[in-house]
Amino acid sequence: ILGKPDALTGEERRIMEQHTEHGRRLLMSVKGLDPAAVDVAHAHHERMNGTGYPRG
Repeated sequence: ILGKPDALTGEERRIMEQHTEHGRRLLMSVKGLDPAAVDVAHAHHERMNGTGYPRG
C-alpha cells in the first residue's frame, strides 16, 4: 500500500491506519516496557488539533 503511486482507496486507508493498533498490541506483549511508550507508539499519527488516527 505504501508504494502505491495512486491515491489510496477507502479500504486501503483503513488497512494502513490499523498499523497503530497492531503495534499497540505487539508492544503490550513486551514485558517491562513502560506503558507510556505503548501510548506514544499508538498515537504517533494523532495531531495536536485532534485529527489524525486512531482516535481523531
